[in-house]
Amino acid sequence: MEISISTLTPVQVISSTDSQSTATEDELLSPIVSSNFPEDTMILSVESTCWMQNLDDNLRIDKINLPGTHDTGALFGGEWFECQTMTIKEQLHSGIRFLDIRCRHIENRFAIHHAEVFQNLMFEDVLEDCKSYLKQYSSEFLIIRIKPEHEEENCNRSFAETFMATYFDPNLFYTGTDIPTVKEIRGKIYVLQQFPADYKIGTEWKDINLQDDWDVKDYLEKKKAILHHYTKALQRNSQQNIFYINFCSGTGMAGTPLMLSRKTNDLVLSFTKGPCGIIVMDYPQNIHIRHIINLNFKKQGY
Repeated sequence: MEISISTLTPVQVISSTDSQSTATEDELLSPIVSSNFPEDTMILSVESTCWMQNLDDNLRIDKINLPGTHDTGALFGGEWFECQTMTIKEQLHSGIRFLDIRCRHIENRFAIHHAEVFQNLMFEDVLEDCKSYLKQYSSEFLIIRIKPEHEEENCNRSFAETFMATYFDPNLFYTGTDIPTVKEIRGKIYVLQQFPADYKIGTEWKDINLQDDWDVKDYLEKKKAILHHYTKALQRNSQQNIFYINFCSGTGMAGTPLMLSRKTNDLVLSFTKGPCGIIVMDYPQNIHIRHIINLNFKKQGY
């Protein structure tokens, strides 16, 4: 079924001129090395493309430090709507393992949106990139937040029905409702479900320990929220099975997503212990992604 172009908000197919440039293949594939830890405490040659191959099979996935992107598909629409410069393929190769996917339900399909702005991408495109990546790098897994975005149009079934009828693949998605071990989830997608349904898959968004103070009036308040949630994650009961997600992203009176990311992303470099959970960023650079990944490989572990 073709989606009517007239029903989707047109966008200018360029990124903000002051955004960072897309990473080169050499940069994306270069070894992960952090100067923040002594060499004898780190694994220094983990490739970002397949860094999860070094994780303990028996580790539960909520105990892993994961780099992620906010509004993963938001590459278009101007400085107040754009949140990334890397495509999904590029993000995966850079080491990103949490994707924040916002879907507008239109004509019984999912179009990727940021608010009213169509991002020139459909959910099937997202899944194809993920499927291809996981086939090539079967040691990896992805966690994807699936969230309805903008207004529904020309649909004769619910969002949940469309997901199950059109997109759900038991060979691609983890079908359980528990928090699995690394061994159980390799090569698959784990869903964080943020849509009503008469079924459950993965973990419901409401069951997550979350910091997402996205409407930022004062940078210092956002900084405080990020650091406070990092401390909460560190102090969790080790027997507790729950995802901690810390959004470094934001927009509002304090600036555009790009402006804020230039400050908030660097806070990640102050994180020296894990598990700190899923760290979600706008415009992450390799130094931020690698730092989060490297927290998994300190010799002392968890």
